[in-house]
Amino acid sequence: MSFNLANQSAEVRNAGEDEKSRLFQLWQQNLHRAKVDAARLVGEKAKRKGKWEEWLRSQLGDMS
Repeated sequence: MSFNLANQSAEVRNAGEDEKSRLFQLWQQNLHRAKVDAARLVGEKAKRKGKWEEWLRSQLGDMS
């Protein structure tokens, strides 16, 4: 079955566009923080050596 927006009502199409807009704004707001967090996590690799993966898993678990 094909999903064609042209077959949907204007209300359904507008709701979808509103949701896309909201998610895009959320992405933009969190982009800088995500880059900073990623740099911090990768920056710890040299310091933590063999224990980095374990530490990384715990950090990612705390973020979720």
